[in-house]
Amino acid sequence: MFVAVGHDLAILKSSVGTNWARTSAAITNPLVGINYSSETYVAGGDAVTFIYPDRSNAPPMLPEINSQLRAVSFGDGMFVVVGDCGWLLTSQNGDRWTAQWSGTSQHLYAIAWGANTFVAVGDKGTIITSRDGAKWKVQNSGTRAQLNSIAYGNGKFMAVGEEGVVLNSEDGAHWSAGHPAGGEALACVAFG
Repeated sequence: MFVAVGHDLAILKSSVGTNWARTSAAITNPLVGINYSSETYVAGGDAVTFIYPDRSNAPPMLPEINSQLRAVSFGDGMFVVVGDCGWLLTSQNGDRWTAQWSGTSQHLYAIAWGANTFVAVGDKGTIITSRDGAKWKVQNSGTRAQLNSIAYGNGKFMAVGEEGVVLNSEDGAHWSAGHPAGGEALACVAFG
């Protein structure tokens, strides 16, 4: 099942990706990111929202937060959600969430899982990494530009951002600048 989310409480579902149907859920916040594991879709927005394919939403147990949650990733049996002011939440089952210290107060815009590591990116070139979702380390990105997106594929993390910044790393800790064909802001990166 493909699920797409967005502003105006949009949730679309498709079994093959050609015909899409709008679905409803008991949510009131815009959704900006989604990930899946074990029949549970987890979407981030102003709060963490759960979308189950065969039943209505269940209220999650969340710590009190006052920031927008922007992206979600799943790896090694754990969901990780990142957001503004360095907010970071983890959950193994999607029901109980724990706030973790991210090591930064910068806004975090994207997160990816690869090479047995979570890597999140954000404002002022911020990159943080964790192997377990609980202990996070701030890494040197070599840039002060805002990083908007990160993906993992073919043995590498790729991060992109403002001013045409493209960074790559095999381990999430050591980063090299790529050479984009222009200086335009880059909003998203994907591997496929």
